[in-house]
Amino acid sequence: MPLTERWWNGFGFFPATGMMAFSADFLGAGLIASPLQWLGCSPITAYNLTFLASFPLCGIAAHALALTLTKRHDTATVCGLAYGFNPYRVAHVEHLELLLAFGMPAALAALHLYADTRRARWLVAFAAALTIQALSTSYYALFFTVLVGLWLLWFMRPRAWREVLAIVATGSVSVLVVSPIVLGYARIHDSYDLRRDFTDEILKYSADLSSLVTASPLSAVWGWTAFLNGAERQLFPGLTITALAVAGAVLLRRSGPDARDRLAPVSRTLWAMSAAFAAVAISSSVQPPSGPTKIVAAPGEPGWRRSYSRRSIAGTDAVGSTHTTRCMADSKVCATTGTGTSMVGTTARPHCFAAEMATRRHRSTRPAPA
Repeated sequence: MPLTERWWNGFGFFPATGMMAFSADFLGAGLIASPLQWLGCSPITAYNLTFLASFPLCGIAAHALALTLTKRHDTATVCGLAYGFNPYRVAHVEHLELLLAFGMPAALAALHLYADTRRARWLVAFAAALTIQALSTSYYALFFTVLVGLWLLWFMRPRAWREVLAIVATGSVSVLVVSPIVLGYARIHDSYDLRRDFTDEILKYSADLSSLVTASPLSAVWGWTAFLNGAERQLFPGLTITALAVAGAVLLRRSGPDARDRLAPVSRTLWAMSAAFAAVAISSSVQPPSGPTKIVAAPGEPGWRRSYSRRSIAGTDAVGSTHTTRCMADSKVCATTGTGTSMVGTTARPHCFAAEMATRRHRSTRPAPA
């Protein structure tokens, strides 16, 4: 049973307890994989089917969002294909939790439908999508809260404060649902006195300008660009997506601003800020030293303390991200992809940032337990 003490203790690192807090919990993936195993599938089959299902699920969710906004199936189909099958996803085929990103577009579609209709059922859909996303990928759930906040500022009128409060209250319900997971991670991490050098990790694993044109070596077409940057910094969205985005921006520019658009000054300000940040990105070059990831005994302190290699995420995502070390036993699964046979199974890489954010970054030496 999830979140019980037996579940937290997991299946490895005996006699240590709380092993599940060393990794991602995969509860979101379990919503797909568990019923498959109940129907008789082996764990490997359940994993592979969950992996394969992540692609159409993301595509369908993005299609729903685009259809809500444009009312056109052709446009929505392009958006679904772009979101569900872009090269960035190939760079994370071993990270099942990162592939399960369908909750975000589904939640945005529900928000737009609620803004248009004011029907409570879309708030329920928003809460469900947000909760599933948090159970699937805690990274994206944290980053997505920033996007939801910006969505409220952009799409909700000041007089619609009741609707804004309803959306905030609905989001709070999702936070309460997943809070036992966050508290469990915080409790176990605190008991092991786990910590990391957050700043150094950001510097090492932040994306730079070359990341936007760097694809995974697994990509059949764009794999040759992998030498430009390392793992975790391969953000190439694909040539087709880039061309469509540029063409859309050019056509929008040529059409001219709508005289009735009160947000036109805001749009121009955002363009100027984007240009400024791009200039900073071009002029900056940081190459911090790297180090091994390991777990070491901390002299003079009880228990264990974790020593991390320096990692990070690109852009503003780095503000809320933390990576924990890969601690679970290997559970590799072979699957065939478009670029050949590759290891797409999980080494169960931990993505437990929520608990890490809840754990104090700096602690004094704690007294030994009696």
